[in-house]
Amino acid sequence: MTSVPPPSLVIGASGLVGREILRRLQGAGSSVVGTCWSHPASDLARLDLTDHGAVRELLERVAPETVFCPAAQPNVDFVERNPRVGWEVNVAGLRCLCEILSGRSRGRLVYFSSDYVFDGRSGPYGEDAAICPISEYGRQKVAGERLIQELLPSRSMIVRTTVVYGWEKNRKNFAVRLIDELRAGKRVRVPVDQTGTPTFCPNLADAVLELASLGFTGLINVVGPDLMDRFTFAKAVASAFALDPSGIEGVTTSQLGQPAARPLRGGLKIELARSILQETHMLPVREALGRMRESEGQGA
Repeated sequence: MTSVPPPSLVIGASGLVGREILRRLQGAGSSVVGTCWSHPASDLARLDLTDHGAVRELLERVAPETVFCPAAQPNVDFVERNPRVGWEVNVAGLRCLCEILSGRSRGRLVYFSSDYVFDGRSGPYGEDAAICPISEYGRQKVAGERLIQELLPSRSMIVRTTVVYGWEKNRKNFAVRLIDELRAGKRVRVPVDQTGTPTFCPNLADAVLELASLGFTGLINVVGPDLMDRFTFAKAVASAFALDPSGIEGVTTSQLGQPAARPLRGGLKIELARSILQETHMLPVREALGRMRESEGQGA
């Protein structure tokens, strides 16, 4: 007799990471419910993460074995200018979810964090590196991590990732915006001094689902293996999509005048993930961009 996969819940399934996880769970025949809030979709349940009663009702109805929570206010500059608005989702909403889960006999949480928990002076960072956020977004991510470690220490996985890219309906991530602007003949200013580890979203989803299936608990970095600055990454995107790289102008972060401070020497190390993952290989940028180009137009 074929066993039925346990039900899952994806909170924030209208975004890049959530949609990818939802798609894979559905493809595997899992019973899964996805939620949305700021970007409604007909196949997703509306959920205000800060509504304690609504969160409790949904958890009782779905009874998920695993709750994936990529839901967040991820706009770093918006959060810097509007810290209370960011806090409501990134911390208060997460606390609501954790408190309800901690009072239940089952259900584990998979939470997504960032290399913005670091100051960017000595990246790339391992899981045991000392945190030191320099932006409000980074401070809220630290608060989220600590909430989970306090309330769900043995029933959670905290996934730190960064520079996530791939096709998405809302076309908000760095690579997609760059492609759109270059195709429109616009010039794009890109920082030459912000270093990170670009991560292809489908690859991230595969790795996270494998780690969840293996029952991993704790903190883990899941990113691509290449350490590069945004300007170099932008050139790689242009090359992969046969776009004119002359439209990309390299500038310093200070020239961009961004409200929130960036961890300049950021990025994450993945030795731990490599030692655990058995089926998923984290893709280098060139290979990942090739797959991204091949999949263009197949839906987001």
